[in-house]
Amino acid sequence: MTHNKRQIKIVILQIIQNINEKCKKELWLGKIMSQSTFSVVFHSIIFLFIAFPEVVNAVQTQDQLVANFDSKLEITTDNIAARVLGSKKRVVITVIDLFNHETQERDTQTDLLEEKFTDSLYKKLPDQVVPYFEIVYLRLEWRSTFPEIKHDPLTEDIAKLTNADWLLTGTHQTNDGLLSVSLELYDLKSEDLLWQTVVGINSTIENDLEKNAQLENGLEEEVAQKFEQNSSLFPTQNDTQ
Repeated sequence: MTHNKRQIKIVILQIIQNINEKCKKELWLGKIMSQSTFSVVFHSIIFLFIAFPEVVNAVQTQDQLVANFDSKLEITTDNIAARVLGSKKRVVITVIDLFNHETQERDTQTDLLEEKFTDSLYKKLPDQVVPYFEIVYLRLEWRSTFPEIKHDPLTEDIAKLTNADWLLTGTHQTNDGLLSVSLELYDLKSEDLLWQTVVGINSTIENDLEKNAQLENGLEEEVAQKFEQNSSLFPTQNDTQ
C-alpha cells in the first residue's frame, strides 16, 4: 500500500504543478486578473477532486490484477508440488527461462516470474526445489567461464548444472494489461513433456498429458471390449450357410 500511496501522491503533485505553471504563465502574459486567477485555481481544484478517485481506482484495479494473478500462481504451484510429491521416485525441480513470448528472450518480467514461481515452490518443497539464488549464481558462473559467448546460456545448459530431474519453463505475455504465463514441465532425462498449463487469463487451463494418455488408453480398451461383445451377436459365415 505504501507504494500505491506514493504513486497517488506523485500524480497529485504533477497535477498541482501543472496548475501552478499554467497560472504563472497566464499571469506573466497579463491575460488574467486576480479574479480570473481565482477562477482557474477553483476549477483546477474541482478537476483534482474529480480526477483523484479515478487515479485511486486505477491503482486499486492494478492491485486486484496482481492479487488475482498471485492467487492463480499459488494454485498452480500447489498442483506442481502435488505432482512432485506424487512421483514414484524422489525428484528435484528447477524453474528456468520464462521467456517473453514475442521476443523469445529474457527480460525483467522473466526474472520476477522465475523468482515468484521458485519461491512459491520452495516454500512447499524446500528439499526438492533448486533455489532461485542458485540459478542466478550458475548464470554468472557460466558467463565468467565462457566470456567469449555473448548470448545467454541455453536453458538446457543451466538445467544440467542444477542436477535437477524436472524442468519448469515457458513464456509470458501481456494482453490489454493482463499477464499470462504458459508453463511446461519436462522430465530432463527422458525429455518428455509431463504437464502444461496457462496461468493468468480468465482461468487456469491445464493439460495433464499423463492423465490424457491414460484416458485415451482406457477409451481404446473400452471400445475393443464393446466390439468383442457386439461381434458375438453377428452371425458367422458358417451360420449364414
